[in-house]
Amino acid sequence: MKIPLSPNRFITCRFENEQYMIYVGEYGPSGDYLSERHLSFTLTQWATLVMLSKCIDSTISDITNGLRAETLFRHIGSNKHVSVSYKYGVDLRQFYFLYKINDIRPNRKGIALTFKQWHELKLALKLLPKYIPSIEDTSACILRDDHANQIGYWSCRNCNPNSYSLV
Repeated sequence: MKIPLSPNRFITCRFENEQYMIYVGEYGPSGDYLSERHLSFTLTQWATLVMLSKCIDSTISDITNGLRAETLFRHIGSNKHVSVSYKYGVDLRQFYFLYKINDIRPNRKGIALTFKQWHELKLALKLLPKYIPSIEDTSACILRDDHANQIGYWSCRNCNPNSYSLV
């Protein structure tokens, strides 16, 4: 399955390692392989991105109308983040953790979408259940019952990928 976002950017999904993975990325010149500019999502991470889509749309609207200059930056899971800015559009990116300074930095793995491509991605959200039926039953990690308290959040490898601890 390939859902186009622009002439060389697509959403694809694959079943690998006993789970579905959704890829948003750019394909090479021949169109048969993902280039370095892509990011993969588990269904849980995808559900988090879908949950954040209204917030992302609101930020895009504010930026295009000149009402907001600052950016949006949200965690999707497993050190993957979405950010929205006038300069880069909607950036879906993997980050890495620097233990020496206790901070995260952007990785090269990721893709920046224009606001138009983000709109195309949102339209594609309606097509994905046709290819992945279980996507409708998947919820964002943060909404699960085991995340009702801080201990559940802190022990989750998706929400807390860098092993922060309370002590």
